Amino acid sequence: NDMFEKQNVDNFSDNLYNKTVLINWLNKFYSLWIEDIGVEEVTKIAFVPNQNNKFVKFDKVYSDENIDEELKEILTLLGVDIKSQLLNKDIFSFNNFFEKNMHKIKTNNNCSERIDSEVSKLLGKETIDREERDEPTQKIFNKITNWFLSNPEDSINLFKNLYPKRMMLSSPKENLRRYKIAEKIEENNIKYEDLDGIIANRDKVIEIISNSELSKEEIISQLKHIVNSSVEMKEHVDNLISRSIKNVYEYLKNHKDYILPSTLEEWKKNSFSETVFSAKYKKQEIRIVIRPSDLQKIIFYYEEELEALDDYEYQLWTDNGEKQSMITLGDLLKTTGISKIPLKKI
Repeated sequence: NDMFEKQNVDNFSDNLYNKTVLINWLNKFYSLWIEDIGVEEVTKIAFVPNQNNKFVKFDKVYSDENIDEELKEILTLLGVDIKSQLLNKDIFSFNNFFEKNMHKIKTNNNCSERIDSEVSKLLGKETIDREERDEPTQKIFNKITNWFLSNPEDSINLFKNLYPKRMMLSSPKENLRRYKIAEKIEENNIKYEDLDGIIANRDKVIEIISNSELSKEEIISQLKHIVNSSVEMKEHVDNLISRSIKNVYEYLKNHKDYILPSTLEEWKKNSFSETVFSAKYKKQEIRIVIRPSDLQKIIFYYEEELEALDDYEYQLWTDNGEKQSMITLGDLLKTTGISKIPLKKI
C-alpha cells in the first residue's frame, strides 16, 4: 500500500503494461486485502486512484454515482477540482462499503449545488462590487446555458435556484453574438448536427493546403476525400457553385471585352467541366474557371480546374453572391503572403 503514495496511474501502469491491467490488478489487490483484514480497516489506510489518476487516501474520495461529465467539467472550470474528490470509476472493490455509507457518495445533486454556489458568488460580485464579467467567466456561463438547453428537465430539478435566473448568465452582448452565429448558420441551411463535421473539415482543408510537401495529386486526393465525406456539405457546395456560375455568366455577358453564348444553358452544355468554361476575351479564346468565394476563401475541388489553371490562356473568376471578381496570380501572392514558391513538385 505504501508504494501507491505520491504515485499516479500513468507512472505506475508503466510497470504493468497498461491502465486496464493496472485497474484489474488493483481491484484484486483491494478485494484480497478486504477479505484479509476487513473493509473498515482497509478504508482507514488504503491509497486509491481518483479521477485525476492520482493515488490518494481513501478518506479523501467519494463514490461517483454517474455524475454528468459536463457538470464535472463546468465545476472544474469554476475552480473546484471535483475529480480529485472522486474515486476512479473502474474501482469496484469498495461497492459494498459505499452502499452502507451513503454519505460517501456524490451525485449530480452535489455537483449542481456547488455549481449554483460558485455562480452565485460570481453574479454577486457583478451586482454588488460592480465587477465586469471577463471572457473566461462568460465561456463558463455559456457551457452552463448550453447544458440547460440540452437537459431542460434535469436543469429544473437540479438547479432550482440558478435555472430561473438563467438569463443572467448571458449578457446582451453575448446574446447578440450568439444570435448572429445562429442567423449565419440558418442563412446557409446548415443543420446543427452537421456543425462538428463542418468545423473538422475546415481545419483539415487548411492543414492540407498549408502543407507545401504535398504534390498536386496528393492535394486533389485529400480534398476530394474531405468533400465526399459529407453529403450535406457537398450539396451546400453544389448550390454555391450553381449560383456563382450564373452570376459570373451574367456579369461577363454584359462586359464589352467578353463574348459568351447567348444563354447560360448553352454555356453549361459546351463547358469543359462543371466549373471550367470557354469564352472569348478581346477576341482571344480562353478558359474561365469559376469558384465561389464565400467566407473570403477559394477551394478547388476538381482536377479539371487545376488543369485549366496550368494553361496560360485562362482566367479565374470568383463570386460571393454579391460581387464577381477576377483573381490574378498577383492577387493570390498578396493575400496569402507567399514570397517564395518551391519548384520541386512541379
